[in-house]
Amino acid sequence: VAPEGACKIYRGECKALVAAEPRPCVVKIRKIDWDLVSIEDGIMTYCRHPNVINLFQAYEDGHSYYLAMAPCECSLRTAIVNRTLSGLSSYDGEDLVSSLCRGIIAGAQGLHDAGFVHCNINPDNVLLSYDQIPVLCGFSCAAILNVDAAATRINTAGTTVGYRAPEL
Repeated sequence: VAPEGACKIYRGECKALVAAEPRPCVVKIRKIDWDLVSIEDGIMTYCRHPNVINLFQAYEDGHSYYLAMAPCECSLRTAIVNRTLSGLSSYDGEDLVSSLCRGIIAGAQGLHDAGFVHCNINPDNVLLSYDQIPVLCGFSCAAILNVDAAATRINTAGTTVGYRAPEL
């Protein structure tokens, strides 16, 4: 599902101990880096928001860390490219664009309310659910929000360069 990189992503079925039947999921497999894993796992575990990817299960085998997540249709970038290539120059109108923006902002607010900052929102890190609801994912650059500090210092070393704000 995803290009080669620090992790691999596969579609499959999640067979949870409490679920009677397997349910569709996406499994993200990455090498164990406990700093990355703890933030990513924490976000998907503690931030139960409809605009943030939902974690079904997480486990590790000593070499790799596996995250079983809710499946989505595609990334926002893929949706834009596919609709442009199929003859549509844009979405169906301003209402859909406004709805997408509201969903992305709601997801970011949900992350902030749970004590996290995404740090890398871009079209590849916004998935569209099968109901066309934007869902934030890609938390490898995320940070824990320090509410006691006057301003949270964000590490921009890992942000996607093409989408990084010029002032960073």
